[in-house]
Amino acid sequence: MFLSDETPKLKLQDEFEDPELRVLRSKKYDLEDSKKVLEDKCNALSSVKTTKEAELKQLKKKVDTVAEFYEQTKVAAEEQQVQEMQEQLQESELTFRHQIAVHEKNAQDNWVKARIWEREIAQQSREKAYLKHRLGLLEERCCLRDTGGRN
Repeated sequence: MFLSDETPKLKLQDEFEDPELRVLRSKKYDLEDSKKVLEDKCNALSSVKTTKEAELKQLKKKVDTVAEFYEQTKVAAEEQQVQEMQEQLQESELTFRHQIAVHEKNAQDNWVKARIWEREIAQQSREKAYLKHRLGLLEERCCLRDTGGRN
């Protein structure tokens, strides 16, 4: 009841009011309406912002997950490569050890053969010296026989 009593008074006052005051009051209402519209827009944008921030957080988590997965995959691949290289290195080492063993055996065989040949050469030198000595003795006897024992 109180409001309804005031409304006619306000209307009467409006009629007698200063036109400038009416313009200001109208602008005030327009500004209040604009303020309400802006507040509504602000609230809507705030809601959108909250939603986008949540999406951004989820996307960052996904990116982190993908980056972690990539890093794990990379590390696994590197470990696999290291393992393959170690296996190749072991194979190479075994091959070289085998080759070294073969060369050492060949060197030992050659050394033994060289010792055998040295012994044979020494034996032949002794035989040659003996045969030379015998030849010398035989030649002396032959010469003595040919000369008839005249010396």
